[in-house]
Amino acid sequence: MRIVDTQQPRPKVRPGRGRRAAVLLALLATLGCQSQDSRSAPETPQLEGTRGYIVISLDTLRADHLGAYGYDKATSPFLDGLAAQGALFERQISQYPSTLTSHMSIFTGLYPREHQVFPPDGVLAETIETLPEAFQRSGFRTAGYTEAGYVRGHYGFRRGFDEFRARDRTGKSQGARGTLGRGLRFLRSLEPQEPFFLFLHTYAVHAPYDPPEEERQMFWPGQAPEGAFYPSGKELSRRNALGEQLSPELLDYLRALYDGEIRFLDRCLKEFFAEVEALGLGDQITVVITSDHGEEFQDHGRLNHEQLYDEILHIPLIFRHPDLPAGQRIAELVESVDLAPTLLALAEITPRARMSGQSLLPLLANGPGWQKKDAYSEASANHRSLYRRQEGELLHLQVFGQAEKGWISRRARLRVPAGPLSFEARSFGEERPLSIHHRDQELLVAPLSAEWSKISLEVSSQQPWATLELSVPSCQEIASPDAPAGIICRGFDLRSISQARLELYELTEDPAEAVDLAVAQESEARDLVRRLGEHRHRPRASALRQELDEESKSNLKALGY
Repeated sequence: MRIVDTQQPRPKVRPGRGRRAAVLLALLATLGCQSQDSRSAPETPQLEGTRGYIVISLDTLRADHLGAYGYDKATSPFLDGLAAQGALFERQISQYPSTLTSHMSIFTGLYPREHQVFPPDGVLAETIETLPEAFQRSGFRTAGYTEAGYVRGHYGFRRGFDEFRARDRTGKSQGARGTLGRGLRFLRSLEPQEPFFLFLHTYAVHAPYDPPEEERQMFWPGQAPEGAFYPSGKELSRRNALGEQLSPELLDYLRALYDGEIRFLDRCLKEFFAEVEALGLGDQITVVITSDHGEEFQDHGRLNHEQLYDEILHIPLIFRHPDLPAGQRIAELVESVDLAPTLLALAEITPRARMSGQSLLPLLANGPGWQKKDAYSEASANHRSLYRRQEGELLHLQVFGQAEKGWISRRARLRVPAGPLSFEARSFGEERPLSIHHRDQELLVAPLSAEWSKISLEVSSQQPWATLELSVPSCQEIASPDAPAGIICRGFDLRSISQARLELYELTEDPAEAVDLAVAQESEARDLVRRLGEHRHRPRASALRQELDEESKSNLKALGY
């Protein structure tokens, strides 16, 4: 039985209109069309609430692997066409590089430290209302179908859904068809003109990368390269723990498998929306397609999605509404927390408490009222990120706080003052040489033993600060049941030196974030650090902590968590 707030009016249901009939099905005929920038669009749409709202989360999908975002491989013909029929947000930023916390920010419109739901066992406080709860109390029939993992009812995602099902992924991307099929069965069960909210989530492009043969051949014809392995989440985490650097060919192979997963999912979405159109819903719904975070292929040294570089934080956002003119491309910075207030504003639903996200309707309507200039993310208490667009530049700052005491596997990066430098280091288990580089120059190779050794060197730099790269050739595996890969790897340890540092990138000229400007542009970095400090997110309520059962733990480890 649905809980309906009797003080809220029944939702306004807009009947279907013929002027946009068969829009979704017509995508195939428009895939090659050119889009226009939203700032020059002559039409100013007046967006009204729709009968239905469909939100689809494509877990682990990075924006720059879609054609609509400039990718040069044919991974997403249907999604590209869908984007050309509505609005594409060019720069949406995820708030956290993990499925649980990121999705909870999407569901609540709150930053991570506000909702407090962090892996592995955070559970949303009952006093914080979720997006489906708001739709449910306003008279909408609600359904959610996910592929479990971190998007299961245990964490609070079940709340507000008349029907909710979280099915663990079996390791094959074909599971997306089952998830989308459950969504179609829900849509077929609706009464005429019954208002609804539908949430769909799939791990189809998440590790393990295992596309059907047809899609694999599209992006990697022939045999796998030497050294290839089954790219499960656990195996990728193991390679991270060992600090292993893969060959360029092997990384290309992993990207190809990932692209094959995207192409297969694109085909599934095409089939899904053809059925949506056949049900006569095409011009009665708002469609949102997004992701929770991206994926990394050692773009910055690691696999999976653990860091705060652009390949992880820049995620797609496609918004289709019957009143939107085709081809909007919206350049402003937006965040995942903006999605919930946008949908509630469109449906004329007032949230029970203020959300931190801002409604995107002013941007979609090409009108005034948008004030956000920054986009904030975090990975832990010690790692935070801030994007800012200013004077034609898109700056991205990362702040790495002082790491907790513990062994380093094989590599570390330090920001140190130029001039004489002294600190102490030791090796775990056996003797290892510690190599210290500044840019491409080797400054020192110091033998390390299990005892603390003092290391002294001169750091020459034209700037007052320099970034050093420290590495050892190996590390020792230690069994750790709590680690995603079941192991941790210990190589060396440091003391008497801070591991806190900054990194600064300008994405307009350097989209791959290859050139760290934190030293060369220290004043800009200092200004962004100040702005980052203004993001003081206070908890709205304390999350609960509930132990997971063994089956849930096993499923999460299979996904690489």
